[in-house]
Amino acid sequence: MTPFLETERLNLYKVTEEFCNDNYLSWLHDKEVNKYLDSGNFPISLDDLILYVKNIPNDDIFLAIVIKENKKHIGNIRIHSINYKNGLGESGILLGDKSEWGKGYAKEASIAVFNHCFNRLNLRKITMGAVQENIASIKLYEKIGFKQEGLFKKHAFYDGEFRNSIKMALFKDDYIK
Repeated sequence: MTPFLETERLNLYKVTEEFCNDNYLSWLHDKEVNKYLDSGNFPISLDDLILYVKNIPNDDIFLAIVIKENKKHIGNIRIHSINYKNGLGESGILLGDKSEWGKGYAKEASIAVFNHCFNRLNLRKITMGAVQENIASIKLYEKIGFKQEGLFKKHAFYDGEFRNSIKMALFKDDYIK
C-alpha cells in the first residue's frame, strides 16, 4: 500500500476497512482516548466501525497515522467539511494509542496534512473545534499556529454537562510565513 502522505517518522494512509480491527475499536471504547470526541461514549461494534469508514464522504481526507519503523497504526487524522469555493476545511485528530502520546506524532501528522491542504488543495483556512477543557488539543494547534476565533458557551455535552467549545483557525497566509 502506498502512503497518501509521508513524513520523517510516519506514513499516512487512506483509512479503509483494512484499518478496522480490534485495535482501532479499542480506542473508541477507551474513555480517556475518546473523552472529548463527538463520536465518543457510544457503544460501537466492528461492523459499526466498518460502516462508518465506508460512509466517509469522498471529499474528506481521512488518514491512518502509521509509524514507519514498526508499521503500527496509532491514530487517524481527518479534514472534513471541505468547501473549495470558500477554501475551507475542518480538522480533527485522534491519537488512539496512548503509549505514543507525547512523542510529537500528532503535530507531525497535522503539519503534513495542513501542508497538503494549503499547497495541493489550495485551501486558505483550516478550522478546528475543541471543548475548552481539552488542553492537549488546544496546545497542539496553537503550536502549529492556530488562533482562537470564537468561544461557544455551554455548547457541547461532555462528562454529564454542557461545556464551552473553542473554535480555532489557521490561515494559509499566516502558516506559510
